[in-house]
Amino acid sequence: MTNYKITIQQRIFEQLVDKKSFTRAELDKAIWVAQGNKFEFNRRRGYYGTNLQAWINNKLVKKIKRGVFKITSRGKLYLTDRGRCNKIVRTERDKRQRANLKRREESRRLYEQSIDKHVDPFKSLIGTTIKSVRRLSSTELKDLGWSKNPLVLVLNNGTCLIPQLDDEGNDGGAVLHYNYRDEKETKIIYTT
Repeated sequence: MTNYKITIQQRIFEQLVDKKSFTRAELDKAIWVAQGNKFEFNRRRGYYGTNLQAWINNKLVKKIKRGVFKITSRGKLYLTDRGRCNKIVRTERDKRQRANLKRREESRRLYEQSIDKHVDPFKSLIGTTIKSVRRLSSTELKDLGWSKNPLVLVLNNGTCLIPQLDDEGNDGGAVLHYNYRDEKETKIIYTT
């Protein structure tokens, strides 16, 4: 066992280690005493919650039920060999961080794939030009059941683009005509 200066956490665990279980109030009092407070204990609810959660996450303390806890075997190891215990905690934390990073990278990859999947069918539009613009005719509006008349972009390949309110085609929609070079020139192509 390496000689370290005893920590407040060790002093707390020393007070609680022999108990089968302890309450939150007993933990708060042990923290109070371990901090070297000489005056009477005045319990302040929630004050030490962050430390307690970290101890639970690091498997030094186990929550038995609401407000009741116990020191684990790892918590006992912390008392006798803090360096070894901290190494175990760091190893587990690093493993969780690597797993989280891997999950985030996989999520990002899947997201980018889904974006590509939804873009690829429209790559045939590359190189087409707008041949003309018009509004839908009254017959087209009636056939679609729309009350809003969007601008129709007629392309040189015999197709057209018609803005809709939503994916379901519930009505005609507006288009943002954004100018990357001059934002003041950005316009909304509105419905009529």
